[in-house]
Amino acid sequence: MSYAATVYPYITTNATILGGVPIIEGTRIAVRAIAGYYQMGMSVDEILTTLPPFKTFTGTFCPSVLF
Repeated sequence: MSYAATVYPYITTNATILGGVPIIEGTRIAVRAIAGYYQMGMSVDEILTTLPPFKTFTGTFCPSVLF
C-alpha cells in the first residue's frame, strides 16, 4: 500500500525538530500552532507580527493550506 502526501510550499517535517511534526520551513514553529492561533480568531497580520521569525518572512502566508 502506498500513501501520497500533499506537498505545500514552506511546510516541511524533520524528525529532529519537534519530533517530526509539520513545521514552517526554516523555523521551529509547528503548523498546528499557527492553525490554533487562526482558529482562536487571530488575523493573519496578528499571527505574522506575533511570531518573531515571520517579521522578516517574505513569502506568502495562506492559512487555508493549514485546514
